[in-house]
Amino acid sequence: MRNITKTVQSGFSLIELMIVIAIIGVLASIAVPSYNTYVIKARVSEMFALSTSAKAAVMENIATNALTSLSGVLADTLSTGFTNPGTIGNVAGVAIGDSGIVTLTGLAATGPTNITFIPSLSTSGLVSWSCESSPSTYAPATCP
Repeated sequence: MRNITKTVQSGFSLIELMIVIAIIGVLASIAVPSYNTYVIKARVSEMFALSTSAKAAVMENIATNALTSLSGVLADTLSTGFTNPGTIGNVAGVAIGDSGIVTLTGLAATGPTNITFIPSLSTSGLVSWSCESSPSTYAPATCP
């Protein structure tokens, strides 16, 4: 009678390892650009956080001066009490323009992205803000 011995495979073959490396490469080629977009969107959200003090200054000055219209109102009237913080984090600057328009300029790390908040005044004296972003790729859904 013949003696038959079985050989047990110990480890992976070269083909199996190459397949695993190819799968990891495909996943990485999809994940890295998505991650970069996520990081830029997080940096742009920092710009939204820095806009609150400028918008509060505009709203306070509208209420203080009892303005009924924003057309033609100069920036120095609406920016009283607001100090431009300069470059902070990913934001190059915050500016209040004529008619209370708040503009934020991002650094290169944000895409670069510029965000503009435009106030509108209702007849009851309430201020509502609309948002514009350039480019709109990295802006949150609330700012098309």
